[in-house]
Amino acid sequence: MNPTARINGVRWSLKWIAVVSVALAVTTAQGETFLVPSVSTPTIQSAVNLAAVAGDSILVGPGTYTEHVTISGKSLHLESTTGPQLTILHSPGTPAQPLMQIEGGDSTLVVTGFTFEGVVDSTVWGAALRIADSYARVEGNVFKDNLAYYGGAIRITGEFHAPHIVDNVFQNNTALRYAGAIQVAAAAPVIERNLFQGNRDGVQVIGRGAVVIWFTLGTPFIDPVPTLTQNLFVDNEGGYGGAIGVIQSGEAIIQSNTLIRNRSDRAEPMRTSGIYVDNSPAATVIRNNLIVMGVNGWGIYSGSAGTVIQCNDIWQNEVGNVGGAAVAMGFSVDPRLCDPWGSSGTLGVNSPCLPESTGCGLIGSQGIGCGPVTGVRDASRQVAPLHLVVSQGRLRATGEAWDTCPRGLLRLLDVRGRSVANLPIDSDGVRLAEFGALKSSIYFARLELDCDSAVAVTKVKLP
Repeated sequence: MNPTARINGVRWSLKWIAVVSVALAVTTAQGETFLVPSVSTPTIQSAVNLAAVAGDSILVGPGTYTEHVTISGKSLHLESTTGPQLTILHSPGTPAQPLMQIEGGDSTLVVTGFTFEGVVDSTVWGAALRIADSYARVEGNVFKDNLAYYGGAIRITGEFHAPHIVDNVFQNNTALRYAGAIQVAAAAPVIERNLFQGNRDGVQVIGRGAVVIWFTLGTPFIDPVPTLTQNLFVDNEGGYGGAIGVIQSGEAIIQSNTLIRNRSDRAEPMRTSGIYVDNSPAATVIRNNLIVMGVNGWGIYSGSAGTVIQCNDIWQNEVGNVGGAAVAMGFSVDPRLCDPWGSSGTLGVNSPCLPESTGCGLIGSQGIGCGPVTGVRDASRQVAPLHLVVSQGRLRATGEAWDTCPRGLLRLLDVRGRSVANLPIDSDGVRLAEFGALKSSIYFARLELDCDSAVAVTKVKLP
């Protein structure tokens, strides 16, 4: 398999694969590897047609491919050689057809490294990709500028089937009805570590969000249930649920996501900018999410008292933080975002959403991305200056607060805010060599004094 690395959540090729124009396939221990384009396989579909054995691979060179691709009952590996920026699937304009359709296939069926773009079709359900009865893994792709009736980018169906949608980017997709980016209809996908930005649904009706979990009334609940985890939702727009909607007796696990500045375009009392759950009897779980700065809507609205809402930071949503029948368990504080008007979703090292502050793990999906962030603070809390510096191989504290209270606890945090080391500190400071068991990386050192409320943070690079 072509070696890859992940940069900004997207998987990129690390070597150029020479495409020999006369080659049909290269035989490997895992199966055959088909090269596109070549004389025998000029299109992606022609290579899919030739792939017959589980473990066959298709490596696609850079270019724009104007075709529809159908993978039916085959567990193959379809990958670009140069990443999604240079390998594009573009709509040929055929009505009522997605760019790619996957039917069946187990978890070894992988599609990675493509941009899916340019489908504008008011009749299609799932503009870029339609997945039915499959466990396929869709990873490291970009879905942008598509329009469909339902599912602006992807539609997933198939009871008891759990495809994985991982590390993709969904930007500026539109659904005339439900699901600006992904519609899930009676299936149980894992939707993980994706970016959803600028997607819209509900152009013709009251929309439900960028991702909509939808079970037909009367459909038995399935195990596993759909799971959305560690995703970032920024600037999406819908009616009841600008980011996420769970409707028609659906249920889901919505955990460790970050939702920023999503919007409702409606005026009804239940309009929701963040997560909307209808009156389903199922117990949707909403846990460890960061839901902030929603426009013209509730942060969370649920019509069901059975919805479980635990350990979320739901803050500054325009209509209100939690509405409907559900009871919120969590808190509402400034999360200290590094860039609240940007799209990174990362937290300052002094964020109250970090594991050491919450008692229930990291809130949101992104972790630490910068040093201390000044935010809304309690004006009555007066702290004396305190600083951490690296000098002659030691971490040392300085400042007025330290002069009056020269002892405390030094915590070393990784970039996701997890505590990896705790050491007492005194006037001699702490030698960096004492962290020798940790791998070379960037960390944040946080000093908490024993007898003062002052906190100091600095970035540390361990050799």
